[in-house]
This record gives sequence, C-alpha cells and structure tokens, in this order.
Amino acid sequence: MKWANEGKEKLVGYLLVGGAVLFAFGLLVAFLGFFLSSTLFAFGVFLVFVGICLAVAGFIVGFSHVGASSGEPIQQEGRIMARYAINEIGEMIFDNYDFDAEVAKFYVRIQFLGGKRDELECARPVFDLCGEGMRGMVIVQGSWLSQFVPLADTDETKAAYRDWER
Repeated sequence: MKWANEGKEKLVGYLLVGGAVLFAFGLLVAFLGFFLSSTLFAFGVFLVFVGICLAVAGFIVGFSHVGASSGEPIQQEGRIMARYAINEIGEMIFDNYDFDAEVAKFYVRIQFLGGKRDELECARPVFDLCGEGMRGMVIVQGSWLSQFVPLADTDETKAAYRDWER
C-alpha cells in the first residue's frame, strides 16, 4: 500500500537527481567539446541547461508540496471517522500495539460540520489523542492536523453529524 504523497516524493527525487546527473554529464561533454568540436561543446551546454531546468522543477514541485501544509491555521469542529498509520514499507497499521514503527506517517480522517470529510496527516502525539468517533476542536493547516482538543458529546452534537454520514 502506498502512502498519500509517495508519488510526489519520488518525482521530486527523480527531478533533483536527474538534474544533477545531466548537469555533471553536460559539464563533462562541454569540457571535451571545448577541445574537440564546437557541436559537442554546444550539446554539453544544452545538457547543463536541461539539468538546471530539471533541478529547478524539482525544487518547485517540492516547495509546492511543502507549501500545501502551510498557510493560515483554521480552527473548526470535527468528528474523527478513522485513524491509521503507514509504516516504512507501506503497510497500513490499525492496532495500537503496532504503532511502534520508527518511521511511520500518521493519518486521521475527519468529518466536519456541514458534511465535508478530509484526511489529514499529523504527528504521533496528536494521533494518540484522536479516538475514532470522538468529537473535538481541530486546528488544520493545509493538509496537516496540528491539534485536536476533545469535546464532550451530547445527543444534539451526535444528531448534527448523523445527518451528514452518507
């Protein structure tokens, strides 16, 4: 099983490594072309340019990925629908005794008032506070759940979420 952003992380890595390799190879070709032929030199300069473009594209994609988690924090009420973790080999973990994975990403699925549902990544301490079915105030920043404060549940609050379960 893949985690949510695995494809984007691989893309950033491929762009940066590919840009560095093309840049280095372009420098080598341009150096050899300087002594051998002007066509080879021009091809080397072109490879250097393409390598720089790939590296810049990798930085842009990477910073846009990080920027999705930034922005103004939003505080709203929500109910925890599900929670799970994904370990370093991509397995989904549901049981608490399995959460000892050193490299894991923690996710919480939340239903907000109004029916909107969202899946947010969070840190382990926040994840431990989130119990399935709990209602609370959440602070969301982009796609990151930075805080969960449990609230008492009443019949009225249960009814407010029941209308939107479909």
